[in-house]
Order: sequence, then C-alpha cells, then structure tokens
Amino acid sequence: MQWAEHCARHAEAYFRLLCSVSDPSELKLTAVDDIIFDKFLEMFRDIPLGVISEDSLKSEQSKTKWRTYCNEFEGKVEDFNLGTLFRLDASRGYCPENTCIVPRIQFLALEIARNRLGINKPERLRQLHE
Repeated sequence: MQWAEHCARHAEAYFRLLCSVSDPSELKLTAVDDIIFDKFLEMFRDIPLGVISEDSLKSEQSKTKWRTYCNEFEGKVEDFNLGTLFRLDASRGYCPENTCIVPRIQFLALEIARNRLGINKPERLRQLHE
C-alpha cells in the first residue's frame, strides 16, 4: 500500500511540475538527463512518443531491449527500477486507462524524450489539470 501511495504522489508531483513550466525541453529530472536521453535515442529512435501502447512497452522483445537499457543505469540513477506510473498518451493526464507501471528509468527516458522533443505540451496539460 505504501508503494502505491508513493507512486501516486510521484505522478501528481511530476504532472504539476510539467504543467508549471513553459518549456519542458529545459526541464531537468536527474543529474544524468543527457546520458539517459542519448542512450534512449541510440536504442529506441523509432518508438512513437506521443501515444505508446502498453503492449509495445511490455512485449517479450521490448522487455529484453528495455532490460538492457535499464540495467545500464544501475548505480547511476537512484531507485532506477522502482515502479513508476507512466502516461501512455502524452496529451492526456494520469487516469486508469492512460497509465501503466514501468521501471523508474524507463519513465525517465520516455518523459525526458517527450520533453526535449516537444511532445509534452504544458499549455494543453494545464487545461486538463484545472
């Protein structure tokens, strides 16, 4: 139960942060954002960041590739494998049908990419948050 509460608080804090900035491309989520982003682009260049299906994140083939990626950040990102809520559709907020649980480093990789590539639109998300 405590883990679920932590996930919910993290999701709420991240969404508030995302809605509070005018340019998410400048948002820093960790001290190693550049490394996370560069490695993500190297391994997952073709992933559609606007809307991601849960199946595409959790298929056997996808899990193998993500496991390799995630393990590179053990010892570099605190709680790198902690379960974290992730929005499947970047244009929507957190809700049961738009959320899945992923390892923290996977959440960071996807959200850093969404922020830097202009997928996350704070002005749109603010309307959902009000």
